[in-house]
Amino acid sequence: MSEEHPQHPKKPNNIDELRRLKQLKKEAKKSLNSKPQVEQSPPGKVYERPFAVVPDQPMLESPAGQVRVMTFNILAQSLIKRKLFPDSGDYLKWKQRRRMILDEIKLYNPDILTMQELDNFEAYYEAMFAEMGYQVLYYTHPAKRHGCGIAFKKDKFDPIEYDTVDYNTDALCQPSYMTGNIAQLLALQLKSNPSIGLVVGNTHLYWRPSSNYERFRQTIIYSNRLLEFKQKLNASTRWEPLLLGDFNTTPDDAAYGLLTTSQLSDFHVEDLNTSRAYKPSAENSQEDQEDEEQEQSIAISVDQLDSIESLLAKYHNDSKWKSIYSHFGSVNTDPNSLGLFGEPRFTDYASQFQGTLDYMFIDSNSLVKIKSLLLMPYEQYLKPSLPNKHFGSDHLSLVADLDQNQKTFSVDVAKDETVAAFRRLLMKTLGILHDASFSLIALGKILQDYCQDGTPARLFSTYRVRDKSSVFVHLYTTAKKRKRKHGRVVISIDRKRKKTATVDNMNTITLPFDNFVCPTCSNDTRQKRCVDCGCICDQCNGYWHLECAGLTTSPKGQYWYCPECYNGDHENVIGKDAQLQSSNNKRLTVKGQDCTIVPYFHVGKIPGVSVGQTWATRESLAEWGVHRAPSKQVSGNGKVGAVSILLAYGIIEDRDSGDEFVYSGVGGDNKKKSVHSNRQIGPQTLENGNMYMAITCNAPVDAKRGGTAINWRKSQPIRVCRASTLNAIRPEFAPVQGYRYDGEYKIVKYWPFREPTTGNVIWKFLFRRDDPEMPPWTLEGRRVITRKRLRMIGTEDEDTDWMKRYTIGYEAKRAIEKDVQNKRLWDQIADMVFWSKFEFLQHVFDEAFACASHACSKPIKDPITLPCGHICCMRCLAKSKSNQCFTCRSNIPRESIQVNEKLVRVLRVLNPAYGKTPAPVPSANLKMRPKKKKRPTKPKRVRIVIEALRKPSKVSVRKQSSARSRQREKNPNLHEKYEPIVVIKAHTARSPSKKPSKLRNTRRK
Repeated sequence: MSEEHPQHPKKPNNIDELRRLKQLKKEAKKSLNSKPQVEQSPPGKVYERPFAVVPDQPMLESPAGQVRVMTFNILAQSLIKRKLFPDSGDYLKWKQRRRMILDEIKLYNPDILTMQELDNFEAYYEAMFAEMGYQVLYYTHPAKRHGCGIAFKKDKFDPIEYDTVDYNTDALCQPSYMTGNIAQLLALQLKSNPSIGLVVGNTHLYWRPSSNYERFRQTIIYSNRLLEFKQKLNASTRWEPLLLGDFNTTPDDAAYGLLTTSQLSDFHVEDLNTSRAYKPSAENSQEDQEDEEQEQSIAISVDQLDSIESLLAKYHNDSKWKSIYSHFGSVNTDPNSLGLFGEPRFTDYASQFQGTLDYMFIDSNSLVKIKSLLLMPYEQYLKPSLPNKHFGSDHLSLVADLDQNQKTFSVDVAKDETVAAFRRLLMKTLGILHDASFSLIALGKILQDYCQDGTPARLFSTYRVRDKSSVFVHLYTTAKKRKRKHGRVVISIDRKRKKTATVDNMNTITLPFDNFVCPTCSNDTRQKRCVDCGCICDQCNGYWHLECAGLTTSPKGQYWYCPECYNGDHENVIGKDAQLQSSNNKRLTVKGQDCTIVPYFHVGKIPGVSVGQTWATRESLAEWGVHRAPSKQVSGNGKVGAVSILLAYGIIEDRDSGDEFVYSGVGGDNKKKSVHSNRQIGPQTLENGNMYMAITCNAPVDAKRGGTAINWRKSQPIRVCRASTLNAIRPEFAPVQGYRYDGEYKIVKYWPFREPTTGNVIWKFLFRRDDPEMPPWTLEGRRVITRKRLRMIGTEDEDTDWMKRYTIGYEAKRAIEKDVQNKRLWDQIADMVFWSKFEFLQHVFDEAFACASHACSKPIKDPITLPCGHICCMRCLAKSKSNQCFTCRSNIPRESIQVNEKLVRVLRVLNPAYGKTPAPVPSANLKMRPKKKKRPTKPKRVRIVIEALRKPSKVSVRKQSSARSRQREKNPNLHEKYEPIVVIKAHTARSPSKKPSKLRNTRRK
């Protein structure tokens, strides 16, 4: 029986089919279980913001150096909800955010860091800050999962005292909500200088927008507790307080106004009373749900809460605070980033809110000087909202460099002290000033030892130094040699010939002397000005005797002008009164310029006057009709209302953000005012200038409570001018010199305000700008002023032909288009406006295309356009020992050293005399001889006689042009005139053996 064999396997083609089907089932099952892949966001990188030096902040270098302070709300991870940050995506993840937050702190490397919404401290941040060299003090409320922290460098500071504040349990005043907010107080002493210390405060106030009362209460507690904490410290150390944190307060809220001005307006009081009686409702927030339930619990009833007057009575208003970032307006280059009162427009850029909530405050009387600020980023890096790939938190960090080493000295000087004697006195007082090479600066002017006529200059009579003025000692500014600083050449002040100077690297010396009381000096008629009498002219700042000024008693009124400056109420514009009252616009000329005659109380803009125009004196300002009142701040009448105001002096407490400012009314002020204060000694009433301004507001006139405009844009426009005297109070919005027209403003509201110290009533007016032209203090406004070529009117060197604009010719434009290498320079020149050909050529030859070598004082010859874009002469480059640019020190390749013939062509078209040898100048050897009549048979050509050095020393060179010959043929009488002949003498003596015949042969050769 045959053996049965097993069956053979299936054919290979069937096996392959089974494998294929099995693979398809696996892929189908895998596709059902798999989720769609989401594209991951790229890793974020911190955007580096630049620092800007704060101007007009005098500082002195010392061993203690500067301190960098930073405040940062880092956004607690426990508060993040996707619905609150819909645009952030993967940048909300904890690993992504914590890396970016630490990178930003490492980037700016602060010495002191205050953080809000700090969580995951023990799990992550504590070890990371220890590696970075920081010691951190962390505190959180039991009701919250995040808290606050203060970090400082252990190698630079020693912690002295530490305390915390709980706003829920503080006994100063009753809380309206159990919010769970806290504050930290820390005293740090410098290791390098134990005599200097900082009292650092860190807080995070209540977040709810409608709870202004609770935030106002917490602000008072925060400020009072920090000042009380400072008083307990060692008195041998100079402690400087710092108030930092997230205040959740905008600059127009009551809390900000209380800290910066120590007073409240009626609007703020009404807002606080409304918030005091407010009951919370469901609102969107960025806090988590657990915190929100705790915060919404009401502590006590509304009737048991402290009133606004009670809170103000408990506030320590003896120390007024100043916001460090209020100087942001003076260093900001982006107008879109500027907010109210000089603050940034936003420090928080979340999806639900964009505004300023974070602040850094210092004592307004502190010796700490603000050296530089961290600028805000452009808005394009923040959109659509934060956090994003550039920033790890929804808040922006604030960083400032502070210098604590400013020194102030008080020096008693005589009433007739000369500048030279005062200089010697300072050299004895300040041991560091052992050399006389320093300058004294007061009121923006450099104090010279002698006047122009050679007489000794005096502090009070020559430079108008007033009571308790500050004189700055500017070190090392009168060096005779040139110095290179920051890529530019700094020339000594004597060579600059300037009346003003930039103040930096200096000490401050205060000059106190007696008050203006002297019963006998008025009998001295020989002396015209005196510092003892109370007559101080508000125009020239001169001190006058009562007798010399024609007065019997001290002058009364808001302003007083000496006989030399007073103009009266007459019409300064040239023309008859009938012409001024005519309804038809007529043209006339004032100081060589055309203008339009307008009524005395003209409402609105003056035709032909642009925003940013400046005038040297108030007389010239009145001539142009911008502000007609020669001795008053408000110009107007009871029928038309106010038509213009002049901001010359003001109260420091009044807010001014440029586009919006608070203006204190006229009347009741101190007669002996200075540019630093304008204290009231009597109450004001709603009459005269105050009534004129109230009439213009789009609201019924109320002499008791004031009024608010129904629609402020329908209020009557008022021309606003600012004077240079405001530089002592608000330099970011004041002109450098003279008086400037800033555009049309309208009154939003006005109200009576009672001073808490004196009880006097002052009328306040809120002005808001409503002008289409750009403000002159912004970057765009300055460009418009440069483009329009607006010059100061009323000066001695005023150009009367500035209305005639110069345009470049067609041939010059064609030549400029061919000069491709210098296209950037020509484009810059095209954007500028020139009013004469001389001014245009002077800019081209002396500035734009001047040689880059600082040693070259001649016009550029054989110009070379370097690869870096600078211009230099061939002769200067040949004399140079290095192959580097004179300005930027970049290397110059050999192949690029070629004369730019296209530029030479342009310069020759602009100035036909460019590159030609100048004609010889007649000297003492010039002789006048009668001109001989030319023979008509000889050809008309130029005869030049040349003699070598070995030939006789006296050679006559006669040159006769063909043009002269043609003129003589037309006019035979020309031969009677004389023509100069230049005689050139050689250095060798005449050889007696040579004969004249050989000399003629030499001439032929």
